[in-house]
Amino acid sequence: MKHITFLVVFTMLLSLSIYAEIPKVVITHSVGQVMLSYSAALGRRHELWASNSLSPNGWTGPLDTKFGTGASESVGVSTAGHPQRFFQLRISDLAPTPAVFASIVVGDTITGGEYTFTSATRFLWFDEPGNWRYTKTGVNSATIVFTYDADRNNPNVYREEMRLTFTANNSGRYNYLEYDSNSLSILDEGIPFSFQ
Repeated sequence: MKHITFLVVFTMLLSLSIYAEIPKVVITHSVGQVMLSYSAALGRRHELWASNSLSPNGWTGPLDTKFGTGASESVGVSTAGHPQRFFQLRISDLAPTPAVFASIVVGDTITGGEYTFTSATRFLWFDEPGNWRYTKTGVNSATIVFTYDADRNNPNVYREEMRLTFTANNSGRYNYLEYDSNSLSILDEGIPFSFQ
């Protein structure tokens, strides 16, 4: 009788600032399937990737994406046709970095088409041009500040802020703040947003 041993190597790519300790991953194997179980950190994106070799360019995925609720998650992966398989659990923040955010939104709009991002630093609000700046403020939060050419892009004269809270990698809710001469004049809270 021929014995086939299925080899599973598991690695995690994560920021240690996300976890006080590395999460425990349990791997079980049954005929034709591997089951990976792990505790999904609240508010973090968890992606499972696989490869038949440890070649840096051999990873495919994500096979599964989950947004952490703090509960245990499980993913079943077929082993049919794979005598060995390597897995990675990639854990990341929901709020993108400034460079990633700019690459996503340039040419797109946010809040129903009111702000059109024309470049990594410029926007149009209807026909009024100005500058924008995105700052990641936490693992799931960021702020976009809009200033207008008509005010010489001086945030002390006038600015609008969108304080974003991501609940998925491209959506969530924001608070809108409008400042005139550094005095808060308008505040709207909990407005949904999404972008491609």
